Amino acid sequence: MAARRNTNHLAGIAPCDGGTCTAGKVESDLSDLLQISQLLAAGYLGLDWSSATHTVIAGDFDGDHHKELLLLGVKPATAGALVHRDAGGRLVAVMQSFTDGFLGRHWNAQDEALYVGDFNGDGREDLLVQSRRAIAGESAYALLLADGDGRFTRIDKDAALRELAAALTAPPTADDEDRKRLSREVFPVVKRFYDGWLDEGARVPFYRPSSRR
Repeated sequence: MAARRNTNHLAGIAPCDGGTCTAGKVESDLSDLLQISQLLAAGYLGLDWSSATHTVIAGDFDGDHHKELLLLGVKPATAGALVHRDAGGRLVAVMQSFTDGFLGRHWNAQDEALYVGDFNGDGREDLLVQSRRAIAGESAYALLLADGDGRFTRIDKDAALRELAAALTAPPTADDEDRKRLSREVFPVVKRFYDGWLDEGARVPFYRPSSRR
């Protein structure tokens, strides 16, 4: 099991690559002394603690200044789970399950990317869900604000629209201006280079994007 130094205790979760492996929660102090305070065997809390089945996302979803873990299924139809800890920092309870279809979205790493952040400033970290591909009936983004107990029960569409509106109306940055200037300078050159490249008459093959002179 691979471990890395950390100061928040939960960041040391290191799932094994095999389905039958165990994983540990690693604690460290400033002297870099390590000890395993909890073993997470396959099947503990009804979960397979393996990187082959789940990716692990840490966040302070209940605002108590300690991290919880969200296990997201790697493949479709693999249920995810939100796992909370006790006062001693040990992972002891599944507070919420995430299956495809919950809140009208897919919940697996193949279809979705999750980003953690306190988007509404209430001291609890929230989830921004981004679809990795176009899925019928599913928006490209969804913002889930954490409830008081650190669960996710609703999509805040109004907040997501406000965030999008703010991003679209924000004044351009220096990088934005540089990209606009570059496009104005480069486009005429590209246009001249491709002038006459496509035959406006008969083309072989038939489809214009595939044809050339």
